[in-house]
Amino acid sequence: MEKTADIGVEMDVKVEPVTQLMADVTAQLDGLDRCAPDIVERVHTDMAADTHVGVGVMVECVTQLMVDVTVKQAGLDIDVPESAGRVHTGGIADISVEKDVKVVHAIQLLVNVAAQRDACRLGTYGKNCQLRCSPGCPNQTCDRVTGYCDDCLHGWDHRDSNTSRCDKACLPGTYGKNCQLKCSPGCANQTCDRVTGYCDDCLHGWDHQDSNTSRCDKACLPGTYGKNCQLKCSPGCANQTCDRVTGNCDDCLHGWDHQDPNTSRCDKACLPGTYGKNCQLKCSPGCANQTCDRVTGYCDDCLHGWDHQDSNTSRCDKTCVPGTYGKNCQLKCSPGCANQTCDRVTGNCDDCLHGWDHQDPNTSRCDKACLPGTYGKNCQLKCSPGCANQTCDRVTGYCDDCLHGWDHQDSNTSRCDKTCVPGTYGKNCQLKCSPGCANQTCDRVTGNCDDCLHGWDHQDPNTSRCDKACLPGTYGKNCQLKCSPGCANQTCDRVTGYCDDCLHGWDHQDSNTSRCDKTCVPGTYGKNCQLKCSPGCANQTCDRVTGNCDDCLHGWDHQDPNTSRCDKACLPGTYGKNCQLKCSPGCANQTCDRVTGNCDDCLHGWDHQDPNTSRCDKACLPGTYGKNCQLKCSPGCANQTCDRVTGNCDDCLHGWDHQDPNTSRCDKACLPGTYGKNCQLKCSPGCANQTCDRVTGYCDDCLHGWDHQDSNTSRCDKTCVPGTYGKNCQLKCSPGCANQTCDRVTGNCDDCLHGWDHQDPNTSRCDKACLPGTYGKNCQLKCSPGCANQTCDRVTGYCDDCLHGWDHQDSNTSRCDKTCVPGTYGKNCQLKCSPGCANQTCDRVTGNCDDCLHGWDHQDPNTSRCDKACLPGTYGKNCQLKCSPGCANQTCDRVTGYCDDCLHGWDHQDSNTSRCDKTCVPGTYGKNCQLKCSPGCANQTCDRVTGNCDDCLHGWDHQDPNTSRCDKACLPGTYGKNCQLKCSPGCANQTCDRVTGYCDDCLHGWDHQDSNTSRCDKTCVPGTYGKNCQLKCSPGCANQTCDRVTGNCDDCLHGWDHQDPNTSRCDKACLPGTYGKNCQLKCSPGCANQTCDRVTGYCDDCLHGWDHQDSNTSRCDKTCVPGTYGKNCQLKCSPGCANQTCDRVTGYCDDCLHGWDHQDPNTSRCDKACLPGTYGKNCQLKCSPGCANQTCDRVTGYCDDCLHGWDHQDSNTSRCDKACLPGTYGKNCQLKCSPGCANQTCDRVTGYCDDCLHGWDHQDSNTSRCDKGQSCSLLLVNVKYL
Repeated sequence: MEKTADIGVEMDVKVEPVTQLMADVTAQLDGLDRCAPDIVERVHTDMAADTHVGVGVMVECVTQLMVDVTVKQAGLDIDVPESAGRVHTGGIADISVEKDVKVVHAIQLLVNVAAQRDACRLGTYGKNCQLRCSPGCPNQTCDRVTGYCDDCLHGWDHRDSNTSRCDKACLPGTYGKNCQLKCSPGCANQTCDRVTGYCDDCLHGWDHQDSNTSRCDKACLPGTYGKNCQLKCSPGCANQTCDRVTGNCDDCLHGWDHQDPNTSRCDKACLPGTYGKNCQLKCSPGCANQTCDRVTGYCDDCLHGWDHQDSNTSRCDKTCVPGTYGKNCQLKCSPGCANQTCDRVTGNCDDCLHGWDHQDPNTSRCDKACLPGTYGKNCQLKCSPGCANQTCDRVTGYCDDCLHGWDHQDSNTSRCDKTCVPGTYGKNCQLKCSPGCANQTCDRVTGNCDDCLHGWDHQDPNTSRCDKACLPGTYGKNCQLKCSPGCANQTCDRVTGYCDDCLHGWDHQDSNTSRCDKTCVPGTYGKNCQLKCSPGCANQTCDRVTGNCDDCLHGWDHQDPNTSRCDKACLPGTYGKNCQLKCSPGCANQTCDRVTGNCDDCLHGWDHQDPNTSRCDKACLPGTYGKNCQLKCSPGCANQTCDRVTGNCDDCLHGWDHQDPNTSRCDKACLPGTYGKNCQLKCSPGCANQTCDRVTGYCDDCLHGWDHQDSNTSRCDKTCVPGTYGKNCQLKCSPGCANQTCDRVTGNCDDCLHGWDHQDPNTSRCDKACLPGTYGKNCQLKCSPGCANQTCDRVTGYCDDCLHGWDHQDSNTSRCDKTCVPGTYGKNCQLKCSPGCANQTCDRVTGNCDDCLHGWDHQDPNTSRCDKACLPGTYGKNCQLKCSPGCANQTCDRVTGYCDDCLHGWDHQDSNTSRCDKTCVPGTYGKNCQLKCSPGCANQTCDRVTGNCDDCLHGWDHQDPNTSRCDKACLPGTYGKNCQLKCSPGCANQTCDRVTGYCDDCLHGWDHQDSNTSRCDKTCVPGTYGKNCQLKCSPGCANQTCDRVTGNCDDCLHGWDHQDPNTSRCDKACLPGTYGKNCQLKCSPGCANQTCDRVTGYCDDCLHGWDHQDSNTSRCDKTCVPGTYGKNCQLKCSPGCANQTCDRVTGYCDDCLHGWDHQDPNTSRCDKACLPGTYGKNCQLKCSPGCANQTCDRVTGYCDDCLHGWDHQDSNTSRCDKACLPGTYGKNCQLKCSPGCANQTCDRVTGYCDDCLHGWDHQDSNTSRCDKGQSCSLLLVNVKYL
């Protein structure tokens, strides 16, 4: 066993219980007798050899006696066993002589007690030894007569000062020998142990002067407070001191505030963005990350776009002045920025001046001049495609000159952005395309036509000019098409090929055109093929002139037997060739198809003899009936016969009935569940599907739960007896069914016994015992999770045993359904978790801690017990963290790692902690890194101890040349390294940026030689003037040059004038309607919109009725010559205009020639020839009714020819306006009617007689002329006429 170095305390602990024991033992003297002789013998023997053994023997005996003692059992249980354990486990390293005396004295007392059995026992005195020694007597012994104590134990005093009895315990607040000592001032409740003076607890603000005692006699040192002075004053307390009880600070350091506003602890570092006393100040808005030093408010760095208002501080409280941007506002805005301003952070321009773009497309800096061929805002515009050399002014986009075929869209600009309008070409688009060019367009450079309009050809086949109209008889593209063969006079329109009129027998192939290129299609005839052949004509064809049929179709006849038109359909009841056949007798309504004789429908009881025809000529066979005999007699008819019309049966077979009770058809089989004669009997109730043989009533099968009453029959008329179920009642109910009964059909139980469940969840059979881990009704309950092996009684759910970490929720049951409460573990949760466990919780089975509290580790690394405090220099979880390297004395709080103080050059990484784990950031130095490097230090860094700069930034110098502080800004007019350079001479006010030398602004007439800098070292280039040379000379300045200061022009270009007559700027384009030098000339009167080119006076377009006097110019100064009109006088007056003249603007005619009318009634153009059948002025007259084809000359009304039966009223004209006189007919009425015509009259066209005189007949049976007579008849006629 291990031994201790000092046993002073242990010996005191040993002797005190021995003394107490000797005073109290009265009833156990026999035991003492047994122990004392043995002690005497063994002590005398062993102590001579080894004092350690002797003492051990004594303690062993005393321990045995204490087990037997019942008097003051509670006191012995607490003090003595602990003492014995300490002696046995701790051992004794060295026993002093004084302690030996005490032990020997104790042994001697034991021996004396044993030897003097008749004297008062130890601890008693007085008469009959009935009194007890005072409790304060040492060793509980006193004079056996008076009871006086030799001395008093610490913590006791004399109640009566005249006696020596120690019978008064020390009053609260006192302790020690005779209670003469006061409790420490820091003891809680001002009370302490009356023997040792140890305090039960210390008041806040007090600690133990001697760490080996519990006296609260030491006030907290400055910087600490609270219970046992274990808490550190808040890091933000002024002077690092605070109230030793509450921890409240007298005042807070700058940069600190109260975490809890109800206390005065300075334990909350200023939140990012705040600083100063109580963190009431906001960081400058330009501080990077919106953070600053929480004490001074100095920014670690400035956001781009911000600078220091005061150059001696590091606060970022000044935004960049317009025209500057970036870090410390040292950069100049790009030269192309509009208004010379840009974003103060990025340098991005709000907008670019015209002619500038972004060098880097990912930025908005306007630092790139437009490339050749581009211009305008962001250089996004392309130079006009018509610009010569594809170049233009990068600001305005104006071209130096235009390519051929291009002109100015806006006459006030010089952009070549308008191609020649259709119909023009050449230089400035001043020439007109040839009149025959398709779409009136031509090559805008050469004037060549892409194609010719229909009706036009090339005068010279070697050129592409369309200047020759088509010859008569030709038309179309290049006049290559011939007029249609059906055109009258073989002439047609030279553009469309349309005919004025068609010959007879011809029509228009395309109804939308007037070409006569189609003969009448079969089935049509007559004028314009508008008449249809008779419907009965064979092949639907007829003579395309007369309409006569070659033959008639079946089903047709001649309405008039004297003609050959097939225009009469067969009468009902007849059909076939000439309608000579009768319909079949079985046809419904005695009618049939007039061609085939097929009936539309048959009478009931009839069918087709020949299935390939529809004639109804066959009566129904036996067993069939109805329409087309398609119906079968009802299957229930006796003998399978029925009436062939109605289908009614003479009688029904058994098992059949009438579907319709109003008929005699046997067409309804007995319904399921019925059988027999007329289906009047019901099937047995137990029949499966409630069906049976519809004749006998026998069941195909029985329903479950039914059986045969008579086993010799098939009727299902007996239900299952109790306890059985299923088909034929052959199955037994499940053994787990309550009452052993179940449903006779399914076998389902009404209810299950406890401990049983359904094998099949879709049934209610109780045929499955509960699985392990389940119990109760339907096995729906789970065994308690704490049951050993996860099994329990399947009825009650009681566990055989509980798993470790579980207990019984209800002590009256055996269910293991309660986990150990936090802080306990093991069997029935009877063990306590280790005190160092985090959250005072541990594994409820093993007692292992989930985690250790900070400041604790495992005494034994092989266990999870948290029983070892962190060693000095370590802290935190498992003591694995080292104190911060910047901690003074390399020590820190073992829980938080907070340092008492930081070394110089170190600060707190986290302002809310006291760890010294952060070296000064660049730009700071000194105590807690609270000082800022000089603002002029290069890289904003300096020696973190002294603040000396390695080098100075441009624009800074040493205030004191004997130091290395960069704290003096360059004087006005100087800049650069050590302020040795002079500002550019062109800078406004002779001042510039002290770092770059960039000018804030340039004098007028100066610009930046390098566009990436702001030095004003370049005079304006020709064509520019003003501030930064950003203004362009007026567009109207001659040679595009002007005074570089005022912008005044030496002279103006044609087309320009002075906006302000008091200046010389040529900045006003000629007003519409004027052009030329100083805009003094007027545009031509024929210019469209009264506007023209402000330089040449050329018109963009001419008003209708005007043309160019000079074909080489575009001035509209010539009115149209007679016979022409419209745009550029290119249109001809309508051919029907009287005198071939018309209005030169609209083309309207004063009057129309005969034979012409207005195509559009809303206009006065005579552009429509009279339609066929009309003629004369405005085509208001109709051609004579006798004109062939109903057409005539559109001017005179003369007919080309007369129809048969017509002649000229006036022999001097060709009008066919006189019908043939009676007795004449034919062409020009030159033929006489047949002599046999009744009344000597006939049809004036055909000569056909209405009737023949007696004795006359038709020479040709196909005509109606009466031109054949017998001799007798002729004679009679002659005689008659004679």
